[in-house]
Amino acid sequence: MTQITTTKGTHLNNNSKSILVRVIELERQCNNQRKVIWSLGIIAIVTISLGFTRGSVEELVLRKLVIADELGNQRIVLSAGYDVNPEAASIVYHDSEGNIRYWSGTEAAKNVNTSYYDKDEKLAQSQSVTELGSAMSIFSKSGIVQAELSWERKKDSPPRLVLGNGEILGLARMLLYGKEMNVRIAIDAQHPSGDAVIYLMDEEFEQGLAMKSTPSGETSIAVNDGAGQAGWIVSANKEQGCMMNLSDPSGADRVSLMVEKDGIGGLIMFDGNASPQAVLSTKKDGISAFHVGEYNPVTSTETIETKE
Repeated sequence: MTQITTTKGTHLNNNSKSILVRVIELERQCNNQRKVIWSLGIIAIVTISLGFTRGSVEELVLRKLVIADELGNQRIVLSAGYDVNPEAASIVYHDSEGNIRYWSGTEAAKNVNTSYYDKDEKLAQSQSVTELGSAMSIFSKSGIVQAELSWERKKDSPPRLVLGNGEILGLARMLLYGKEMNVRIAIDAQHPSGDAVIYLMDEEFEQGLAMKSTPSGETSIAVNDGAGQAGWIVSANKEQGCMMNLSDPSGADRVSLMVEKDGIGGLIMFDGNASPQAVLSTKKDGISAFHVGEYNPVTSTETIETKE
């Protein structure tokens, strides 16, 4: 029994020594390999540095490059496919607290963007170029656009400038917003009709006041009832003179006042069916015609000519 015990103990001791030797040998090999790796890394850095200075390195391929400060914080990250968007290739700047302050890169195949952030990582300004056009935007703390300059890549599309309370579309169109950020005033010198127009609108985008000037020189001002129906219109042109119409809510003319180019003036009052019921016509030297009741303009004209 004693010999067996001694032999077994000796065998265990030999195994323990063998394992210990192997562990020590493995640690020594790891240390040696670590030294070799560090040496190779130093050699690679030196080689690359010398290559950059001497211009002998032709290509350096990386998926991600991180530049850290002395505390180990990431300050600049250059990456391809490591961003939030796996298709993005970007460069990101962080402040000393790790917040993103600058982002620039390709967000998709047809979109290039540069964004600036405040200390709370709130988007403050952005610039983008897409297949459709380009834009530069400035944001408030709550993320609302306060100013924007944009342009669509269309032949006849002018640049668009958006400010806190309005827009300027080229030098021909301007939109002014109310407190609820809805259009209240529109100025358009290139209206599709060819006219130059100014609209004052209510909160429901209904025209309250419309001013218009045609290429031929006719001008008009219309005051609407809030439902798009003109209640009062004043117009003037070079050939006929001036005219003012008052309409009821249905749009029917009720009163018409005119002053022609040669000085003849007239006042016509209509019934609910837009039929003339009272007429007053004047010339420079006084009243030339007055009629109450259903009025026939042809008969009145003949009467005026007979009196002359």
